[in-house]
This record gives sequence, C-alpha cells and structure tokens, in this order.
Amino acid sequence: MPSPAIHRGGSTGTGRWWTALAVATAALSLGLPWGTAGSAYVSGYFTPGMCATVYDYEGWASLDCTAGFVSPGFVLGGGEYTGAQHPARLFIAVVIALLVTGLRRHPVMTSRTAVVVGTVGFLAFGVQPAAGQLALAVSVAASWTSLRAAGGHLLPEAVRRPRTPSQGARPGSPQG
Repeated sequence: MPSPAIHRGGSTGTGRWWTALAVATAALSLGLPWGTAGSAYVSGYFTPGMCATVYDYEGWASLDCTAGFVSPGFVLGGGEYTGAQHPARLFIAVVIALLVTGLRRHPVMTSRTAVVVGTVGFLAFGVQPAAGQLALAVSVAASWTSLRAAGGHLLPEAVRRPRTPSQGARPGSPQG
C-alpha cells in the first residue's frame, strides 16, 4: 500500500510530467547563457594626415600629403556566461533538488517551495533577455502547474481563508 504522503489528489501522471518538465528546464537553464561578462568598449580615434613641402628637380615646391586614418571602436573582452557561472545557480540547484524530492514525497509542499525559490532566483539578479532566465521562467511555470495538478495551491489553506470566530477559531489564535 502506498504511503499517504505520496500524491494527495489530482492526476499523478500529469503532475509527474509537469515536474519532469520543470526539472529538465531548470537543468537546461544551467547550460544556457544568462548574460554577458565584463566587456569594455574602446573608442575609436582619428589620425590626421601629414603634409610636407617637397621640391622637384627644377626647384618647384609642392605639397606631398598622406591620408588620415580612422580607427573604429571595438569591444574588448566579454563573452557570455552560463547559468552554471551565474550567482542564481544556487537557486536553480535548490529548485531541482526540491522537484526531484517531490516526485517521491510531499509533492504539494516541495512544488510550492520550488515555485517560490525559482521565482526568487529569477528576479533576484535582475531580469535580462537571456535564454537561461527564460528556461528558469518555464521551469517555475511548470512547477506551478505541477503544484496545481497535485491538488495544491501556492498559498497554504490557513493563509488563503483564515478562520473567523463564527467558524470556530481555535483558542489562542490571532482570530479568536
């Protein structure tokens, strides 16, 4: 007989599929670019031409000028860094661990926590148009869908609908 802690409602097959998608996209975000590393722009410059007075064999003077030179600017250093090099990698690793743990135990609690941790990891270091952040956003959305498929909500029951005195609030609670 399965443990009552495993899957408390909802379609388990659908929830597992969404959880597997969330784990895969979170792992994928570790290998995708998250931004550009410290690059510096070196501005361009102009070197004017030089002119010199020259005399021909008959003694006539003329100017002999060289052309100027324009150097465009360029970017020095730089490159992209992946999610494995980004500070958000800690959040991504925690999301993956929570979701893998949730496949066997407490899918509602671990999916809820994975959604919160993934959202913090996505927003904590600034949102940039990078493939790694997009993959983490897909992972958070799949985690939330997995949570809903397991029969859970993002906010626990006590937070969503606190008891009122007419509903029999417990003695010593803030409501009663």
